[in-house]
Amino acid sequence: MLDAYEEEDPVNPDEVSDEYLSGIIAGEISNGLGHDDDEIEGNREDSMDYYLGRKPGDPGEGNSKVLSMDVADMTEATLSQILPCFSHDDLARFEYLNFHVLIQIRLHLVK
Repeated sequence: MLDAYEEEDPVNPDEVSDEYLSGIIAGEISNGLGHDDDEIEGNREDSMDYYLGRKPGDPGEGNSKVLSMDVADMTEATLSQILPCFSHDDLARFEYLNFHVLIQIRLHLVK
């Protein structure tokens, strides 16, 4: 059975229908690792609750009620340092071995 996005082959990206785009998104979600696994989804929700500082419930007897934000703070600090590297189009530079390799590189970049 073909998905909705496999049935059409739009030529112009400006003319892509909502059904086509919905089909692509639905297909990618269904192909996603663990999208329908309750255990994985539960772990993701718990992890996000901890990361955002929301207490996921009673910690239980003998456990601390204090929720540390160290991981979130360090993640945000690290992201603030590395994200400027990705804010422009020149992400990487390569040195070519000779003129023929340079021509091949430029041909591949044009595609």
